[in-house]
Amino acid sequence: MEFRPCIDIHDGYVKQIVGSSLSDTGKPTENFVSDRKSSYFAGLYKERGLKGGHVIILNKAGTAE
Repeated sequence: MEFRPCIDIHDGYVKQIVGSSLSDTGKPTENFVSDRKSSYFAGLYKERGLKGGHVIILNKAGTAE
C-alpha cells in the first residue's frame, strides 16, 4: 500500500471534514482545522518525497473561497 497525500481546502482553510456532512447547505462537521497554510503541507510532502498527491477545494464553484 502506498500513501497518497491530500490537501483539502474549505472556506480557505486546510481541513479534514466528515465527508457525509458536506453539502451545498449547512456547515459540515470538522474533524481537524489546521493553523498552517496549504503551502506548508505541500512543502512537507515534497521534502519527504511523497508523490501522487492532490489538492481538493471543497467549496462549490462560484464561492469566494
